[in-house]
Amino acid sequence: MHLCRISALKQVYFSCRRECNEKDESIFFGISERPGKDSRGNTIFKSGADKTWKNVDHDLEEISVEFKKFLVNEEIGW
Repeated sequence: MHLCRISALKQVYFSCRRECNEKDESIFFGISERPGKDSRGNTIFKSGADKTWKNVDHDLEEISVEFKKFLVNEEIGW
């Protein structure tokens, strides 16, 4: 696996060169709609909650759950 690019938004892309005979593949593409930070990089917390990592207003847990379902449905061992 090769590290391809780290952009200013701190997104990390991984790619792996491989041979594939199947043209019909499923791809998981998760998009965070609540990144937990504002445009200045300040952490956004859930309203009325303590300022801890568990209370950051993000949807990464939801994306993680969906990704795990995808792995099981596609029979991908990780």
